[in-house]
Amino acid sequence: MLLCDIGNSSFAFYDQGRVTTHLVKDFDIDSVRSDVYYICVNPEVSEILKSHPLWHDLKPMIKLTGSYETLGVDRQVAVLGLEGDGVVVDAGSAITVDIVTDGSYQGGFIYPGFRAMQQAFAQISSKLDYLLNFEVTLDKIATNSQDAISYGAIAPIVTQIKQLSEDKRLILTGGDAPLLAKHLKNASLQPHWLFHAMGKIMNSHKG
Repeated sequence: MLLCDIGNSSFAFYDQGRVTTHLVKDFDIDSVRSDVYYICVNPEVSEILKSHPLWHDLKPMIKLTGSYETLGVDRQVAVLGLEGDGVVVDAGSAITVDIVTDGSYQGGFIYPGFRAMQQAFAQISSKLDYLLNFEVTLDKIATNSQDAISYGAIAPIVTQIKQLSEDKRLILTGGDAPLLAKHLKNASLQPHWLFHAMGKIMNSHKG
């Protein structure tokens, strides 16, 4: 079973535990010779794929209680991977946090990703152009510029996630998930979580 998560700039394929990525601008859709089951947040690519019989959109299979019209399909899929109450954090170019209680979507929020935060500080002033320090201690105020910036970027989201996940399962996924995990000891790191959830949706639909 070939699964694909299509973002604004890349195709991410999952095949038997292996993930490969390709840039949207470079990838030849016709190069795929087997059935692909996908989700897509790129409207232009979605339109193109409608005419390709080997590409199957999972969106019609998605049924999420409590969802709203503009909720991204990737976020819907991510929470459908949960069993019971939970919080899913996808830390990539943006950081999304989504909550499920009693099988119903409760809502969520979006932060800029850590790279975007770092770039924003640098644009404010060259004196704020530091790499974020994910080893920073969050239980005391920082005493140097790099840690002050790091604290400001990391502490608010970590605090909110801890509050939301106090009595729930916490899933961390996305490229920066290991960095967040340094401050969220109760979290389960799941790099392939979205593909796990896609497979679960497909199996449920077949049933």
